[in-house]
Amino acid sequence: TITDANGCFMVYPVLISEPNPISLSPLQIPATCFGYADGSATMGVSGGTGGYSFVWSTGGITPTISGLPSGSYACQITDGNLCPATGTVIVTEPTQVMANLTTVNVSCNGFNDGYIIDIIGIGGFPPYAYSINGGIIYPNVQSPAFSGLSPGIYTVEIHDSFGSCNSYSSITITEPPVIISYDTVTAINSYSWLSYDLTTSGNYSDTLLNARGCDSIVNLNLTVITISGILNIKNTEKALSKIT
Repeated sequence: TITDANGCFMVYPVLISEPNPISLSPLQIPATCFGYADGSATMGVSGGTGGYSFVWSTGGITPTISGLPSGSYACQITDGNLCPATGTVIVTEPTQVMANLTTVNVSCNGFNDGYIIDIIGIGGFPPYAYSINGGIIYPNVQSPAFSGLSPGIYTVEIHDSFGSCNSYSSITITEPPVIISYDTVTAINSYSWLSYDLTTSGNYSDTLLNARGCDSIVNLNLTVITISGILNIKNTEKALSKIT
């Protein structure tokens, strides 16, 4: 209201405006692989008054910060009128590439018939490919995945479809010990052992196959007592152990 010296007045409306509220649009680019620090966070801003400034929880002062592992990142925004707003960007990552492995050990000592019967990939971005000890990469391996394995430690590498998200699993293929038996026998004049008719004292050894098809080494320490005038007598103090 405006009034002059004579008391005349006039009412003049004045419109006071305000800027639109500050609106935030968080945007993330996920890390490419589990555990990687190559994600980014961007805080889009509209409304308020131009001339925005940014302060991130990492110390960054630009609308976009990069080189980030997965996590939550807060951003304090101030517009040209020093009006504040706070937003948060969550950077994600794919799940860890892993594999469930089922192995079968070598059947007999010295054999090379161990194998990995199943490889089931999880995490990352399927489908998966596999390699062993840095060798050829096989996509979509069927069971048994890798066969003809000798005893030892093997590294199985799992590759997801992204290509660079890999995981390594160490497995050990074992073998049973050599089956060895020892017998000590005292006999008169001779002793029948396996397919042999032994008449001389000494140490004897032979290799047999047990019920599983594995070599079994049998050893005999034989003492033969010669008694003249006694024929066809085969008396033993201890029978040969049966190898199974």
